[in-house]
Amino acid sequence: MSLSPWPGTARTLAAFAVLVGPPAFAAPQDSRWPEPTGLDSVSPLMSCRQARAAGRGGAVCGWKLASDGATGGSMALGLGAALAYTVEPGQGGRAEPGIAWASGFAATLGAAQLTKSLALRPRPYTYSTDYEAPAASCTALSGNERDDCSSFFSGHTASTAYNLFYAASAIDTYSTTQRPLRAALGYTAATLGTAFVGAARVQAGQHFWSDVAVGAVVGAGLGLAAPRVTHAVSGMAPGDRNGVAGHVSTTWIGVSGSW
Repeated sequence: MSLSPWPGTARTLAAFAVLVGPPAFAAPQDSRWPEPTGLDSVSPLMSCRQARAAGRGGAVCGWKLASDGATGGSMALGLGAALAYTVEPGQGGRAEPGIAWASGFAATLGAAQLTKSLALRPRPYTYSTDYEAPAASCTALSGNERDDCSSFFSGHTASTAYNLFYAASAIDTYSTTQRPLRAALGYTAATLGTAFVGAARVQAGQHFWSDVAVGAVVGAGLGLAAPRVTHAVSGMAPGDRNGVAGHVSTTWIGVSGSW
């Protein structure tokens, strides 16, 4: 049973996410939906549930579990970095790191969910020959079934990128002394961690490569910006602790709304 293409309102947003290349297989959708091409065409077409039913759930389910665990771990690291700099002696505007992390993370998750709801891109496993669509159209799905059409873009990858790059950026922004080596190691670890989660989501049949690539860019961008933007805003009113919270919250609520 076929799934409908993305709504017209999302085509402009999706255009840059479709990698160029010849179609490798026929998509189970009508002709208006672009067939996965390039790297997207080699994405595994099986979910953990489908793999288990076929007696081959080990690897696919392992990748899904690994991506879930790494995403949760990155969240703990990002929050830990925010709390560490919040209580660090000598920090001006102690609420700033925590507000920066929470506001930026909300913007990341909000951007991912809004894009998913507009794009309605079917996940790779829906292209499997043994996939039984619960409805002929993505717009007709609801509840948990709607997740079958939530491929673009990867929330796990965006979340991981945000938290890891936030932690690295926080070292540059909030440290009272220059620590270039620690910052360099932080950015390297953030890049490798994001790449791992993105690859794991693809191998788990949850996303195409373009989904995780866009998620990585969005998450990394917001993660890098959150400490710097909030620190710059707080610098507009030195010593004004209440002002820091107000300015930062207003700034990032505006950013979230723009997504």
